[in-house]
Amino acid sequence: MEKLGEKFLHQRDPKLHTSKSVEKAKERKDLKSQKPEDKIVVYLERLKNILEPNSLENHPNFDRKERNINLLKRGLYNAVIIKPENIPESYFDNQRRLAREQGHGDIKITEQIRKQAAEIIITDQRSTLDNWTEYLTRPDSSSYPVWAKYWAFEGMLKLSFYDKEKHSFSKREKHTIAPFPDLNREALAYVVDAIIKRANQNKTTVVAEDPKFQQLLQGANFGKLYA
Repeated sequence: MEKLGEKFLHQRDPKLHTSKSVEKAKERKDLKSQKPEDKIVVYLERLKNILEPNSLENHPNFDRKERNINLLKRGLYNAVIIKPENIPESYFDNQRRLAREQGHGDIKITEQIRKQAAEIIITDQRSTLDNWTEYLTRPDSSSYPVWAKYWAFEGMLKLSFYDKEKHSFSKREKHTIAPFPDLNREALAYVVDAIIKRANQNKTTVVAEDPKFQQLLQGANFGKLYA
């Protein structure tokens, strides 16, 4: 069986097969092969089993999928949501500037204001991240292969503000206060469909009406394609 999707992921990230997550999945499976695509196959199977688990015998009312997704969310929050101490001072400088422009004079940024600002920023980031996590783990997106979901989600995690004039996303850093990108299902479906054809280009003709999109497709950068 050809592993076109897994090969595509390896081409996009040559270090993926040596990551801790992939190595751990390989060990659990007791896989002997060292081929990158074989290791990635095992990792994606592990992901799929986590997100689509079988029901527990004698516990028909226990929702393993919901439990697993909640654990996934908590792990993501810890890994990608901004920490209060990483909110840049420039954010509060901008709040002071806005207050002056609105006629409130020079305001003092108290610890309470900083705490409230952090709560709002973190809530917005969690909410937008949840939109992606929940959609890509629901039956609505079951037509997408796991490797394509992984590619799209990993790409989304790197995106910050969307510049409407430049039609591009800025890069997300640990100091980024912006929420994650809005989930546009139509745009996502178009991009995922195109990237699946791109990965299967030996068997399927890649079709894209927009020449610029066709050019971007060759680079397979999720952020640029989604923008």
